[in-house]
Amino acid sequence: MKKTVVIFNGAVGTIPFYAFQSFERGFNHLGYETVLVDTESLSIKEQIANIVSTTDVRFFLTHNMRGYDITYESNGREEFFYDLFGKPLVAFVDTPLNKTKEIRESGRNKMILLVDRSFIPLVKKIAHPESIITYLPTSVFDCCPIDAQRYIKPMVDRNIDVLFVGRVGNGHNFRIPVDEVQQKMADHIAKVAFGCLDRQIYEIAEEVFAKAGMTIADPLCEEFLEYCWTIAHRVRSQRRMLVLDDLVALPSNVNLTIVTNNPDSIKDKFRTNVNFMPFQPWPKIVELMDDSKIVINVQPFHIYGTHERIATAMAHGAVVASDKNIYLDEHHADGRDIIFYDFKRGDLSHKLIKNLSDVSNLQNMAICGAEKTIANDLTINRCRDIISWVNTLDGHEKKMSKLGTDERYYIETTR
Repeated sequence: MKKTVVIFNGAVGTIPFYAFQSFERGFNHLGYETVLVDTESLSIKEQIANIVSTTDVRFFLTHNMRGYDITYESNGREEFFYDLFGKPLVAFVDTPLNKTKEIRESGRNKMILLVDRSFIPLVKKIAHPESIITYLPTSVFDCCPIDAQRYIKPMVDRNIDVLFVGRVGNGHNFRIPVDEVQQKMADHIAKVAFGCLDRQIYEIAEEVFAKAGMTIADPLCEEFLEYCWTIAHRVRSQRRMLVLDDLVALPSNVNLTIVTNNPDSIKDKFRTNVNFMPFQPWPKIVELMDDSKIVINVQPFHIYGTHERIATAMAHGAVVASDKNIYLDEHHADGRDIIFYDFKRGDLSHKLIKNLSDVSNLQNMAICGAEKTIANDLTINRCRDIISWVNTLDGHEKKMSKLGTDERYYIETTR
């Protein structure tokens, strides 16, 4: 009997939904059966029990702790299904700042995969001491056949010069439902964090409070970390708006496409021939990337992590223009396989115009980025890593195990 990976699927149409489709194909390619389960189903407990009893389950895969709290009665008490059945829960977590309750309350037999390595120390403090906390960078999410050679469309055949995809909001007027003092502190934290590349938002917040002569009673409490998470969203919103303001400066001969949740809120600042689209499903975004020369990325507040937009755009032959963090600086080279911009007014538009004027060099950058990404960042690579790591759950001989060929990937455990 083949081993089975049970996938707690995300809501239809979300990026996690399409991401797990990529993971499903990857695990199938590696010889595993996969079963998709809707954790919102009223019969979820019956489904899990039936799957465990009729298949050889290796592990459960979820996103942002979905389904972590499903329990069964055993010997007069409630037990988490992954503890009771001895089948680990493997959970991707985008950011732990708004998932502290779930991480803190969940059981022991789990592995948390953080897309930003800088969160490991924080999560180790709040997770069950027997949990495994590790780091796995995000990967290419698309529906391309795993074994097929990818066709990279030449730059000269791409119709979109610059593609921007992202939600917009009024970051400068962003308000947090806290008291006046906390709001003023949030304003200051956001200002300090705006250009920060090497410290997490909660570390910046603690420092700002300390300099103001204020201490956080419990820096690991849910309220404080969610406060920091909200500020991080504010900062990213402000960064996106600055990027959009810079894109206004692009000349009319640059074919600019903007995909966003609220096109009407920003249309007036742009010239009339900019192509605006309402937010699109991920497969449509990938299709647009496949026809774009340059794809703009504005990082979440990640210090040592990347974004699926970067990996997927590169795998589809687009050059990515992104703000920089420690991870990107270590794994990519400005002008060779990526364009780095900063948030100084005019920096992004200047670099876009310069690079679009040299299509030959842009093509070379795209090839370099695609080759690197296809070699290292396809989802099947991540599937192999997960399988290897789950196999270590049976042992735990070492405090830390480096696995695979890339030192980015490692496991930390307190067992």
